[in-house]
Amino acid sequence: MSDLMMRTALSWLLTYALHSTIFLLAALIVARRFTTSAPVRDFTWKLALVGGLVTATAQVASGVHPAGSFALSRNAPPAAAASRRAKDAPVGITAGRGATAAAETPVELEAFDAPAASAPPVPPGPQATTRDIAWWAVLAWALVAFALAAAYLARRLMLAGRLTVRRSLTDGPMPSMLDALRRAYGHRAAVRLSAASTISSPVAFGLGEICVPEAALTDLDEEQQRGLLAHELAHLARRDPLWLDAASLVERVFFFQPLNRVARAELQRNAEYICDDWAAQHHGSGEPLARCLARVAEWIEAAPLGVPVAGMAEQRSLLVTRISRLLEGNTVKLRLSRMTQVVTAVVVVAVVVAAAPGVQRVIPDAQGARGTPGGGATDGVLAGVSRVTGVGPVSVEVPSIVLTTNGRAVVADSAVVQALIERLKDKDAGVRAAAAQSLGNLRARRAVPALLELVTDADREVRGKVAEALGELQDERAIASLTKLLSDESPEVRERALNGLGEFEHDVPVSAILPILADPRAEVRGRAAELLGRSGDRAASAPLQKLLKDSHADVRRAAIEALINLKDASAAGTVRGFLSDDEASVRMTSMRYLREMRVPVGDEVILKAMGDVSAEARETAIEWAHEQQSPAFIAPLRKLLDDDAPSVREAAVDALSEIRGTAARDALRAALNSKDAKVRRAAAAALGDRP
Repeated sequence: MSDLMMRTALSWLLTYALHSTIFLLAALIVARRFTTSAPVRDFTWKLALVGGLVTATAQVASGVHPAGSFALSRNAPPAAAASRRAKDAPVGITAGRGATAAAETPVELEAFDAPAASAPPVPPGPQATTRDIAWWAVLAWALVAFALAAAYLARRLMLAGRLTVRRSLTDGPMPSMLDALRRAYGHRAAVRLSAASTISSPVAFGLGEICVPEAALTDLDEEQQRGLLAHELAHLARRDPLWLDAASLVERVFFFQPLNRVARAELQRNAEYICDDWAAQHHGSGEPLARCLARVAEWIEAAPLGVPVAGMAEQRSLLVTRISRLLEGNTVKLRLSRMTQVVTAVVVVAVVVAAAPGVQRVIPDAQGARGTPGGGATDGVLAGVSRVTGVGPVSVEVPSIVLTTNGRAVVADSAVVQALIERLKDKDAGVRAAAAQSLGNLRARRAVPALLELVTDADREVRGKVAEALGELQDERAIASLTKLLSDESPEVRERALNGLGEFEHDVPVSAILPILADPRAEVRGRAAELLGRSGDRAASAPLQKLLKDSHADVRRAAIEALINLKDASAAGTVRGFLSDDEASVRMTSMRYLREMRVPVGDEVILKAMGDVSAEARETAIEWAHEQQSPAFIAPLRKLLDDDAPSVREAAVDALSEIRGTAARDALRAALNSKDAKVRRAAAAALGDRP
């Protein structure tokens, strides 16, 4: 590949980095700062995701140089170029604006505030060249992009393998329902309906397939099945599976843009809301779909499918919100017309191409540095992307790509980071808050000193965003400031500071968190209890035991979890009483506490727990019985082989496999006739291992 092609590729990548940041930050502001409907947010994020690709390509190809643009090299007069070729002079980076010329002889980096004649001589020794930078930068990007894209495609293949056992549904009520819904939607393309036992949530594939769990055929009533199919058909009509595939590849190929991950997640979130609204409007009510979502939530036991898909319940954290929207009738009928979307997209793209700074591979001498023949005034280098210091030939800082501990790639020392740090001093509080949030999202650790200065900002929103950013950055210098914010006058700031401290693994100040246990908000008290448990400080034990009397179930559960982490068995008497708590999560956590603290309990306690109304509590009780291996549990375990919850049935088989004796063996033989293939398989394996 020629040097010209490599410089062109690098200029396109840098231009895309700038333009995509503009698009994605604008979309983030629209989504977070303005009240908009799901269709509007969906269109905004789609435009932001592809906008940078389109504008970067258009600007580099057309040679448009808006104010603030810079170049990787500059054309030089023929005499000067010949002289430099004779001396084999090194190449630098220069800036300016103008049309791209035919000749592309690179020149040394020159400052724009002094004549060329006053430049000092080039110091001896090797210097970085634009050719070397271009080759290494593009090669590094290509290798990482290829690896991430290949990993994604491999996971897609694994998903395809997971669904090879699905069967087509051609008979029964659901295919007829799907045809009726397809006609009602005006969806002309044929849609295949299939079922699989390897998934827990319905999924839409490509442009023409809906795959449902086997349980959907038997556990859902007709209205719930219709709501399920309406939701998934809406995904196909909107081409959500293709959008998610494209967004996932963009996220991985352009890994240096962390906001692509946000865009993909927002596209997935808004798609679920919009499809819920479609289903509710065509059904006449959101109640059947809400009941369907609640039922699907009970099935979810397997891990997510591993790649973003248009699945009804793959985004499990949204289920409660979506069910509430449907039951409360908060669906949205607004849709953006195709003409509105096209016109808006064309106008926005045109404005960005014409006005947003970019990176060109070369700038002509006619628009070059001041002091050169035929040169004129320039707009200078875009601050931060390539920082120029001094006069004459100088060294250059290039953007570096940093891979964080969670595998997230961010661009450090970039123009964006430097510009955001400067905006932390903006007169407008909203700008300061947005800049702090973006610096946290970009994992820009060099912004920590500037962020610490805003801990005492007069605006509470700024202080809150600073607390969030310091938590994201996980820099130990921030612990003292976050601790100080725990006593802030604003409850919201205190909560964000607490969440920020929660990002640190160690050195969490227990004494500063203890007062938060009296916060009037249950979620804050629960979060404080969680941090105290992670601190490992037994001094938190007494305050946590007081929290066991809290009126909110989530707080009681968090307090018990914290005591488990502290390995404090002194609360066993109190926790034992929670085995009869009204909230299933509290009962289940109490059982786990008693198990892990090795607190002796009678068989009757475990037997009672095995009859709990909560499937999770029953499963936990079975694990408890599994550890004790008492023959007294054989009869109830045999009954649980026919439990409604698959996880309970499988846990019962595992527990029986550890109990010796004729009764346990007979129970396993009975399990060979179970309707659940997993139970039959586990029973067969257990019988083969018995003497």
